[in-house]
Amino acid sequence: MILFVCSQGKIRSRTAEVIAVMGGVHARSCGTDKDALAPITNALLRAADTIICMEQSHVKEVKEYMGAEGKNIVSLGIEDVWNPFDPMLIERLILFVRHRLGDDVLSSRMQLGHQRMLAAGIDFFDGGVISGASELALFH
Repeated sequence: MILFVCSQGKIRSRTAEVIAVMGGVHARSCGTDKDALAPITNALLRAADTIICMEQSHVKEVKEYMGAEGKNIVSLGIEDVWNPFDPMLIERLILFVRHRLGDDVLSSRMQLGHQRMLAAGIDFFDGGVISGASELALFH
């Protein structure tokens, strides 16, 4: 399982999770903040094969958990300035996975997931607001 991590677990990591899942990847998302939408837990970390953090500060926080021992933990370096499902965020996630992590397979699956979302008419981005928020439950 791929675990995407950001601060709140609701914008960057959630966007990455949804496009990955739509591309057929077993993925989850969480946040390092105590009041995160889906807070990080040792159980999530133990279940993860790879942990992809949005910022280097998240890597440091993840490493404080026992469940992170021996895990492949990487940072994409994507700052917290995005709206949920922003098309530019999606493009950046896919590109950074490919170029910073060197993972062509995961980035291709994420691209496929994004294409599937568009083909199905699923567009959560609506001027910075998640539209169709009830559909988010379908991906978790």
